[in-house]
Amino acid sequence: MKKNSTPLGDIIRSVKVNVGLVIGLAVILVIAAYIYIPTVKQELGAKPSEAFDAFDLGGSLPGDSGIPIPGGDPVPWNWPPAGPDDPWGPEGEETQLTLPISGWPKIHNNKVAFTAGTDPDMYYMDVYVWDLVTESYTIVCTGHWHKSFLGIYDNQVIWLDKRGNHTNNLYMYDLITQTETQVSDNLYIPSVIQELNSNPAIYGNKIAWRKRVYDKISPENNHQLIMLYTIDTGATEVVATIEGMSDYDIDSGLDIYENIIVWSATDKESGLNHIYMYNIDNPGEPPEQLTFSTTGSQRTPAIYGSYIVWEDLTPLFRGIHFYNLETGEENNIGQDYTVINKRPAIYRDVIVWDARTGCASQPDIYMHRISDPLGTNYQITTNEAAQIRPDVFANKIVWMDYRDGDSSTFTNPDIYMFEWTN
Repeated sequence: MKKNSTPLGDIIRSVKVNVGLVIGLAVILVIAAYIYIPTVKQELGAKPSEAFDAFDLGGSLPGDSGIPIPGGDPVPWNWPPAGPDDPWGPEGEETQLTLPISGWPKIHNNKVAFTAGTDPDMYYMDVYVWDLVTESYTIVCTGHWHKSFLGIYDNQVIWLDKRGNHTNNLYMYDLITQTETQVSDNLYIPSVIQELNSNPAIYGNKIAWRKRVYDKISPENNHQLIMLYTIDTGATEVVATIEGMSDYDIDSGLDIYENIIVWSATDKESGLNHIYMYNIDNPGEPPEQLTFSTTGSQRTPAIYGSYIVWEDLTPLFRGIHFYNLETGEENNIGQDYTVINKRPAIYRDVIVWDARTGCASQPDIYMHRISDPLGTNYQITTNEAAQIRPDVFANKIVWMDYRDGDSSTFTNPDIYMFEWTN
């Protein structure tokens, strides 16, 4: 793999094969080297903003000194005081990071992981990481197969990959050692069994994901497994088994923070999705069910610190709820009957999600700060095209954007970023 400071654009691949054969009289040594060097260039729509500067963290959360960047300065978190007489609203600038076609953005520290390629339907895509400080990219994975559901933590990138067979295995790439690791090994026997992964998430040296097991002979035995992989040991374990499965479970969400895994799963009897939590430090104990609604489903949970956030579906609306693990309190921040709220992400006390007014409009990106006593939801984008699947870290939000693509068919997206400065 190779780093290149040239802007990203059209994708060019070159394969260079060098084969050397040395024959000695006493010893025959055969050396075969096959080096695959993809060179990728994709024009950026705009330069990313400057790197973070280290400055006073007096506005950070109590007892928090900032999240360190390996080998660099701490990421600043400089919230101004919030109160009834001092309302807060994000001020900053929006940046186009890539041109179409690119998607599935995830951000951690100053690195943005995403897929890019030439397929309008985003099926045959490659995986890249853009460094906002050095303004250079790393080619993580190329090849003519489907890649999706990315994640990034420090220098580890994860994604789902359909290379080679009829299943989608989980892969990991280390940006420092430039090595790729196949994390999962799904089983596929035609007309007998098929295992598929979804919703991978990474935090520290732990990767969690959902494995869906389809019994082709007895579909009533279909079930799901919540999996956990430890990076430094290479150990894989099943932390929970879920009876049954529905189509909603394919992308119903899973996340991990420190020792806590959260996910949504369909209740076999009611058909509704609920939020569950598992503590890695308590092996052998069953998962804890957090939501018990009898009128709607809860999906796409995300967790940071003591907060779990999810989208809450009822017959009347789709809102955003969050739960405080320390106090046991549940609150909602998006309960408008005319707005459809989806796919929340959280960093510290900042929640971001995409929402649209009614079925006819296109979604925009919204932001909410839990500690804001005014409880204001801030609209980050106002473009007529669709903006979806946001992610947030420190003072940056990234998302998939269709203003240069087609919102009606959800094709040809690119990646945008909002950085607030107040």
